[in-house]
Amino acid sequence: MKPVRLASLVLLPLLLVAQPTDPLKDLKFRLVGPFRGGRSVAAAGVPSEADVYYFGATGGGVWKTTE
Repeated sequence: MKPVRLASLVLLPLLLVAQPTDPLKDLKFRLVGPFRGGRSVAAAGVPSEADVYYFGATGGGVWKTTE
C-alpha cells in the first residue's frame, strides 16, 4: 500500500471525529443602525415595488422609503 493511502486511512477517521467547535464564539456585538431608535406600530412593503416600505412609529407619523 502506498504511504499516501495509508496516511489517509489513518487520518480520515481522526478528522471525522474532530471536536465540535462553537460557531457563535467568534461573533462580536456591534451596533447596526441609528444610535437611538423608536418603536414601531407596523411596517409593510409594497409587493410590486421591492424598494418601497412604510413604517408607522409609536410617537406618531408614517414613514416611507424614498430610494
